[in-house]
Amino acid sequence: MNAEAAFIAEIREGTERLRRADTVSHGFTKLWEHSRLAMSVEALAILQWYASLFDSEAISRARRRLLDYGFVVDAFLTAQSARPPSWWQDEAGP
Repeated sequence: MNAEAAFIAEIREGTERLRRADTVSHGFTKLWEHSRLAMSVEALAILQWYASLFDSEAISRARRRLLDYGFVVDAFLTAQSARPPSWWQDEAGP
């Protein structure tokens, strides 16, 4: 399995976890303890360039979970939108 396929598989696993879990994972808790929620699957789920990998329920849960843990979602999204990945093309593009 190449690196891209492994990454996609990991994201899909995270999607399933977001759908099923009523509580946060140990990893999410550790990231929260170290003020690193921007590295969580939940943070990836709310980024527009990964939106196609998650369903709307998973995205809503991710956003709610981040907000519940004090993550400043709007500031994160603003900062990330200023530097999207080079491979991503905004549908509204130039």
